[in-house]
Amino acid sequence: MSNGKILIAGAYGLAGRALYSAFRSHGLNVIAAGRSESKLQSLVQELGGEFRLLDAGAPDPEVLNSVDLLVNCVGPYLKFGQRMAEYAIQAGCHYIDIASEQEHYRRLQSLDARARSAGVLLITGAGAYPGISGLMLKQLMEKHPTGDSAELFLAMGPNPPGEGIAQIVTGALEMVFPLEEKYQGRLRSIVPGSLIARSLP
Repeated sequence: MSNGKILIAGAYGLAGRALYSAFRSHGLNVIAAGRSESKLQSLVQELGGEFRLLDAGAPDPEVLNSVDLLVNCVGPYLKFGQRMAEYAIQAGCHYIDIASEQEHYRRLQSLDARARSAGVLLITGAGAYPGISGLMLKQLMEKHPTGDSAELFLAMGPNPPGEGIAQIVTGALEMVFPLEEKYQGRLRSIVPGSLIARSLP
């Protein structure tokens, strides 16, 4: 993938911009994408590179046909995520997103057979949670195997004015769908916002 083309959908949003900047600084072959031409032009004028117009509501397969990896930073994922993943499979490009919605995860699971058949990787949840926070907890447990509890806190600063609207919409939409956790090898429903103590294995 070192020479592969990476397309970041939603490249001028909070997460997309951070990823685009980081990828550019590491010399990766990255392309900014989104539906606002003026925002894309402003982004590439500041950080360099190139852009493609891409509407998550009706993605142009030709845009995805020319890349190896789609990094989807367009939320809410409950609205756009599955469609973007389906287009990635159709185009034969790998897919990764930073979603946190369990319902989106379940929807992507339903695409597993199609993705495998196309030789396409589908990775979801690669953002702060469950991705990075889960990895942090795993590493903490490996370093301290005798521990019997762990607390993980996520502190977020305020969004710049007018930014992060998808986060707010996502939070509201998540309350509509059932949430589950794996406990003692079994899935069970949980109530959003409840505080539950768990002993570590």
